[in-house]
Amino acid sequence: MAISFLYREGPAERLKRLKLPAVRKESNSSRLDSLCRQSYCCQAALIKSRFVLKQQITTVMNPAFHRSMPVNTIAGVVPTLIAVIDKYEGKVPVTSIMQVFTLDVLGLAIFSKFRFWVLKGDAEKWRAEYKLVMGTLFDPVTNVFTGLDFLLRYVCPKRIRGAKAVNNLNKLFDQLVKEKRLEVQNGVHVNKPQDEKDLLTLMLEAKQRGEAMTTDMETGHNVVVFFLAGHESTAYALSFILYFLAKNMQVQQKLREEVDRVMGRESVDAAPTLEELSQMEYFIFDVLVLRHTVEDMYLDDTFIPKDTRITVDVSAIQRDSKVWNRPDDFIPERFMEGGEAIGHEGMAWLPFGGGARQCIGMNFSLTEQKVALAMLGFDSL
Repeated sequence: MAISFLYREGPAERLKRLKLPAVRKESNSSRLDSLCRQSYCCQAALIKSRFVLKQQITTVMNPAFHRSMPVNTIAGVVPTLIAVIDKYEGKVPVTSIMQVFTLDVLGLAIFSKFRFWVLKGDAEKWRAEYKLVMGTLFDPVTNVFTGLDFLLRYVCPKRIRGAKAVNNLNKLFDQLVKEKRLEVQNGVHVNKPQDEKDLLTLMLEAKQRGEAMTTDMETGHNVVVFFLAGHESTAYALSFILYFLAKNMQVQQKLREEVDRVMGRESVDAAPTLEELSQMEYFIFDVLVLRHTVEDMYLDDTFIPKDTRITVDVSAIQRDSKVWNRPDDFIPERFMEGGEAIGHEGMAWLPFGGGARQCIGMNFSLTEQKVALAMLGFDSL
């Protein structure tokens, strides 16, 4: 089995196509392990993604992420998002607003009954805790000096605050997992439509059916992974989309016309259906894939020794004039039926990665973006 992909080769930066043998990939998460060894946020199974464990977890998770998406759950948060935007006069802090929007959506999509409602000004404590956790995970000092974490966690004030925030969120998630497990055992969600069941319910139901053997701790770990991974990436994607729409008024108008054609304008709060969403195509730039080889190998005629870090230059591929026509222009039509993207071989479009390690939450992220964009008005962009 092989995967075709494009890559850059210096110093002339020639674009080449290789057949990449499918190889077993090991963990590259030592940074997270060293940060909080007892933390859900850092022992998460899908981030660690060791071979056998990943097979077990994806057995549970793939049905959850490839089911019909919870459109109504996402759409229920959008009116609050619109109300928050309408309060601003002049400049709107788009990224900040999108971050709290995606946080609210995840609270409902993962846990169902847990509502952050950060958009409404509630649950500021949890938002503050979450920001501390993210700041700790991506702190430059912690990331560079991972071997000193055993000392930093006791002497560095920022690291101490971050550890406390991690523990607080762990307690919250642990309690939510326990409560949800009891609900599943008592059959509370049996008659609920699959597309509106929260992620945690789907995971626990799969475990109950014996489709995969996972402990409560592993379940908690994976819930936190999707919580952390599904928040920032979608928020930034929406922010960039709105930025490009604001700079390209003609594209913005086309999008508005497409939404009106597909959904109609009977109600500004009308939620799109899955069928309607399938007619609306958008693209984002989201992922940079970083891996290392686990054995000596040849790619084409190039020898790559074991433990070599491999970075697929996603930005170069997705903006290369040999691959894309007018790569620096904002042309969403290239991804529509009959557009140039359809004719590309290999992996010329990699916002969510590809192959076995493609982002498992891709469909959820795209659905969330489509629902938000379809329900937003663009008059003030």
